[in-house]
Amino acid sequence: MTMVKKSFSLTEQQDRWIKEQLKSGDFGNESEVIRALIRSRQNEERDNLARLEALRSALSHGEKGSFEPIDLDEIWSSARALVKNE
Repeated sequence: MTMVKKSFSLTEQQDRWIKEQLKSGDFGNESEVIRALIRSRQNEERDNLARLEALRSALSHGEKGSFEPIDLDEIWSSARALVKNE
C-alpha cells in the first residue's frame, strides 16, 4: 500500500495522549496511532451506515403494511440484546 506523508498540528493534550499510547506498547510510532484512530472511525461509519440501511428497510417494510405482531416483552428483550452488544 502506498503511503502519503501528511503534516498536521495537535494540541499539547492530544500530543500527550499519543505519547501515552506509545508507552503502552500497542503502537510502534505515532503514525500507527493515527492510522488506528482513522480505521476505528471508518469502522464506526460503516457500522452506522449498516444500521441506517437496516432501519430504512424496516421502515419501508412497515409502511407497506407487512409486519409480524410482536409483544412488548420481545421488544424489550431485543433492545436489551442490542445495547448489550454495543
